[in-house]
Amino acid sequence: MSLSLKSLEVAPGPAQYRSVDAFSSLHVAVRKRMLAGHGLGAVEDELIDSAPVSADKKAALWLLAWSLLPSSYQLAEVEAHIALLSEQSEHPQ
Repeated sequence: MSLSLKSLEVAPGPAQYRSVDAFSSLHVAVRKRMLAGHGLGAVEDELIDSAPVSADKKAALWLLAWSLLPSSYQLAEVEAHIALLSEQSEHPQ
C-alpha cells in the first residue's frame, strides 16, 4: 500500500490546511527524532499521541517511526510479542 499526503487530505478549507500543515510538520519531526536516535516510546509520547491530527494520520506517523527503527530491534519486539501471545493462549486466565 502506498501512502501519500494527498490521499490523507480532506476537502479544502482553512481548518483542513492547518491539519495538513500540522501533519507535514509532524512527519518531519518524527523522522528527525527517530534518525537522531530517540526511542519509539519517547516519540510516541512527545509527538504522536498528542498530535492534533486524525487517528489515521497518527497511525501513519507511528508506522513511519517504527520503520526507522533498526530491523534487529523490530524483529526482537515482534518475537517477544508473539512469545507473550503464545504463552497467554497456552495459559488462559
